[in-house]
Amino acid sequence: LIGPLLGGWFRNAFGSLRQASAGGTAAGPQVSTVATADLRMTLDHESGDMDGEVLRGALSGQRLSELDINALRSLRAAISAPDSRQLLDAYLDRRFADWRGPEEEAARGDGAAPGAPAMDEAQALQVLGLRTGATRDDVVDAHRRLMQKLHPDRGGTDYLAATLNQAKDVLLNRR
Repeated sequence: LIGPLLGGWFRNAFGSLRQASAGGTAAGPQVSTVATADLRMTLDHESGDMDGEVLRGALSGQRLSELDINALRSLRAAISAPDSRQLLDAYLDRRFADWRGPEEEAARGDGAAPGAPAMDEAQALQVLGLRTGATRDDVVDAHRRLMQKLHPDRGGTDYLAATLNQAKDVLLNRR
């Protein structure tokens, strides 16, 4: 979320979430952008492609797609914020399926953001790339489309899948 690319819960975990204006449809934009203090990540809803930009530090201004695995590992080591690290981990999981060493595997967990507050309706709409007034069918379709790209069995992560599920639940249970 990426952009979808793929997040209170998603937003606090990934910083402020903004939708891109280009490529929108009646249901909403086809690209989501997620930013933390360290990274800005975009997720193309159609293809599931994820890319990002380093916002601070020695690699500031660099695109993640232009960095090799060694540079990305160095970047990860330099990032201390949990939200930025989870976002970079999601990118690494999609680009390099076998990047994790024993230390990263041990710390992997279930991908959930412990203690994160509940996601609100506006955040849920942004996660699924929808606009206010989206119907139940819009929510189900957007969730299904993104889950096909971001499910852990298809190269996504537990964290991204959990975020999509929470967004769907928030919107389907709204009053």
